Amino acid sequence: MVAQASRSETVAAESEHERDLFEVAVEQFEIAAEVLGLDDDMRRILSHCQRALTVNFPVEMDDGSVQV
Repeated sequence: MVAQASRSETVAAESEHERDLFEVAVEQFEIAAEVLGLDDDMRRILSHCQRALTVNFPVEMDDGSVQV
């Protein structure tokens, strides 16, 4: 039997793809900070980005084309 995603699961997955990656990272950080029991001062220190690294790399698509 093949499992089928419900409409709400499909909509949730589509919404997830539309979200900004930074927003996802912040949400994951908040969850991890809660699990670790970090105090507010430590959360504030760790939540500010000091550097960013942008990397572009070629990806071979299913049709054989390459996109960056």
